[in-house]
Amino acid sequence: MAISVDSSTEHRLEAAERLVGKPPQSRTRFSWETFLTYLLLSIGAVIMVTPFVWMILTSLKPATELVQFSFLPVNPTLDNYVEVLGTNSFGQWYFNSILIA
Repeated sequence: MAISVDSSTEHRLEAAERLVGKPPQSRTRFSWETFLTYLLLSIGAVIMVTPFVWMILTSLKPATELVQFSFLPVNPTLDNYVEVLGTNSFGQWYFNSILIA
């Protein structure tokens, strides 16, 4: 069974195809612009994250290691957290920080 299509319908379909166009083809070739963009974004991300990592790692160091320059703590400890959380006014400090921020 054959389907007959009116010539005016064919013209409309062709016009619609011209308006819509072909779907964009994906770019698979190397682009220096894209590479440099990702490189700069990666460098910026490292610069932004490094202070937070440093802060967390420093909080795990005992008092004797604070003056030594080492990125990773030699003897990691949670004593600093125990001391701060054991302070009676920590709840008030935390509430004030939440209220102000």
